[in-house]
Amino acid sequence: MLRLKTTTAVIALMALTATTAYAQDDKSFSVNIKAQNLTKALREFSDKTHMQLIYSQKQLEGLKTSGASGQFDSLSALKKLLAGTNLTLYQVDDSTYAIRTESELKNGFQKISYGENYQDNLEVLEDDEAADDEVDIDEIMVTASRREQALQDVPASITSVNPVEFTTTGLTSLGDIIEYTPGFHIDRNNGQSGRGSITARGVGQQGFTPVVAVYVDDTPMTSNSSFGGGSRIFFDGLLGDLERIELIKGPQGTLYGATAIGGAVRYITKKPALEEMRGGGKVNLSDTKDGGFNQIYSGYLSVPIVEDKIGVTLSGFYEDNSGLVDRVNPATGLVIKENADSSESYGISGDILIQASERLDFRIKAMRQKVKYNGTSLVRIDNANKDERYGKLRGDDQFSIQDTRQTFVSGTLNYDFDWATFTATSSYVKYEIGAITDITANVSGIIDLILGNPPGTTTSVPFSSPTESEKYVQEVRLTSADSDSFEWILGLYYADESTIQDQLAISSPGDFLAFQASFPSEYTEYAAFGNLTYYITPEFDVTVGMRYADTKMDLKFITDGPFAGGPSNQTLPTADVNIQTYLFTARYRPNEDTSLYARIASGYRPASANLTVFNPFTRELLSQEILEQDNLWSYEVGAKGNLSDGLFTYDLALWYLDWSNFQAPVSFFGVGTAANAKDGITAKGFEGSFTLNPANGFTITSTVAYTNSTLNEDEVDLNGLKGQFIPTMPKWTATTRANYEFDISSDLIGNIGGGFRYVQGSPSAFNDGDVGDTFVNIPSDSYVLADVSVGIQMENVNLNLFVTNLFNKEAFANIQATLIPGSTLLNATGTPVMPRTIGAVLSFDF
Repeated sequence: MLRLKTTTAVIALMALTATTAYAQDDKSFSVNIKAQNLTKALREFSDKTHMQLIYSQKQLEGLKTSGASGQFDSLSALKKLLAGTNLTLYQVDDSTYAIRTESELKNGFQKISYGENYQDNLEVLEDDEAADDEVDIDEIMVTASRREQALQDVPASITSVNPVEFTTTGLTSLGDIIEYTPGFHIDRNNGQSGRGSITARGVGQQGFTPVVAVYVDDTPMTSNSSFGGGSRIFFDGLLGDLERIELIKGPQGTLYGATAIGGAVRYITKKPALEEMRGGGKVNLSDTKDGGFNQIYSGYLSVPIVEDKIGVTLSGFYEDNSGLVDRVNPATGLVIKENADSSESYGISGDILIQASERLDFRIKAMRQKVKYNGTSLVRIDNANKDERYGKLRGDDQFSIQDTRQTFVSGTLNYDFDWATFTATSSYVKYEIGAITDITANVSGIIDLILGNPPGTTTSVPFSSPTESEKYVQEVRLTSADSDSFEWILGLYYADESTIQDQLAISSPGDFLAFQASFPSEYTEYAAFGNLTYYITPEFDVTVGMRYADTKMDLKFITDGPFAGGPSNQTLPTADVNIQTYLFTARYRPNEDTSLYARIASGYRPASANLTVFNPFTRELLSQEILEQDNLWSYEVGAKGNLSDGLFTYDLALWYLDWSNFQAPVSFFGVGTAANAKDGITAKGFEGSFTLNPANGFTITSTVAYTNSTLNEDEVDLNGLKGQFIPTMPKWTATTRANYEFDISSDLIGNIGGGFRYVQGSPSAFNDGDVGDTFVNIPSDSYVLADVSVGIQMENVNLNLFVTNLFNKEAFANIQATLIPGSTLLNATGTPVMPRTIGAVLSFDF
């Protein structure tokens, strides 16, 4: 009968190589592992010897080791580390050992003898047939709480993703992963990779400051400024040298600060190799229906420069996307350029790890990524039925060249004091957005009215909006050693971000200056944070946390043109506030297979100086001068665990949030700015993730998420009515993803997989019927996309064939619609889902 067991592998099993472990012979080597927490000592031992150790995390909780120092063979050293713990070893294969308690001897295990000929005295499972049928379910470790923990034990809803499972099957963007993650949503408002908004749990992208924080390890990549363009771009780093991606749901203000009001996304990179060289590469070639040929090349190389002391990793990628939307001449409807939304991108990165001593290490990372978009993927639609004006996949944006450049450099120091680890991280992040778009349909009628020209005189209004942000961050924190009584984290944080955004609109004929604005801003933040976990019993613990932040934003506003109220050069009032965020959790583990938790947490986005907009006829100020901070409280209960010894695993969460004074976009005479809501938003929902592991190599994961996020009261400035749903937030999402890996021969392994992702349509805007409201609510489409893949593996070489959007579902994932000011004419565009794409991925690792 099939039996399953849940285990933790204490080495990076995803980096399997043909490495010979010390465990395969009896040669002695130098060991110097200090007295410490046993879990940490075993990880250090595995890193040194490449021996795979399998154990239950529960068994090791609270155990210490006296260490091992001197010349040992690998098994003798391991025996030394386990001395006095009532734990013993059992061999699984030549380089893998399971750690068990003495009491488990009664269940068919025999202890290893450590005599001179220990291998001759070794006995394994009595029931060999049963051993062959066992399925090992590796326990997933995450660092979302700034401390390494088993995913099941974290009192929050987190999805941990191995990016290789996606990139080898044709799903190569962060947006693809998000669509398979319950509780998260990607709003691709112009259809391009790395452009759009990430949202979570009913916290829609209201306003111009991001609502989900994006991190690379400990480096924050998102802008804290509402003038940094952070709400329309995000770091898409899926093609880098990654260990995993953590998607953390719910406000994370205590540990991650501003912009983590809805959640956080963390890219966890692989550490450079200190012992053996590793590397790999991928070639992804595909063809998109109604588009063209796409190609992606990526690779990495990690080399120990000084064994056990210095390692270096270099990685990079290049991507050429053919595009799919044709550009037409709006006057004639004729195609000017096919696949006008093509793009080209590249990225390079370097990573240096210096292990100065057993206690001290340094890590320096640098990355440069650039994307050039030749146009948007917006399709012109004519009406609420979403009829395409010029035919299938055709748009009329005449000025839509955009590019994004992102750079970051970070340095991290770690020092182990035994009782705590000190971490200091300094980082510099810069991104530049260049954009020229076509706003003729939005403002040409008003320009004709201002100039006294007949309607239709103005034929072209290109809008240039380059944006640049430079952000320096310094964070230091002290993290206590793992304990069965008290654990704590204390930290200090400083950020200094400078942004500059220029906007220019000149109409033709006549070169009329309609709008010009430049608003350089300076954002600074000082913060202190910490949390404390108290283990009331081994099964029950509580955590309290707090963050105190002082944020300040200065803004200059230089304008000209009637849409900006005429020429001006002014320093706007400073937004200076003190903010506190809080965290309270309770966690109960009735047994090693179940974890129950309750969580209360808060989050915020900082106050900001605001873009001022004047009535072009009366010069009356229409907008707020200061955009106040918004605040969010979240209440959540959840359950995680597994049944039937790992045959079935689950992760359930039920949540409710209160989002007050939220920042939101508003428009006056076609010019966008921001305002605070008079009341707030109430949201509630649930998420579920369920995995079935019926056999080795066979997994089926299904997810479902429900979100109900609505206005508490009528919001006149936002043109919203009480009870209206938040724009671009789907009410229901659901996915299923399966993969089966099997032996074809002694040299070949096959795999077949696939998935379905469902996203319900959502409103595009608030709408209260006011005659001055220019936003029009045309809901996006509901859709189901199917993805399949099949592949073979021979040693370290993999070939996968894939099809995404197998049935070529046609739908608009996003709609943007307004009325042309002064008329009833509709200005509307839709972002299509990617049509069926067929391709192959060839990858290798060594």
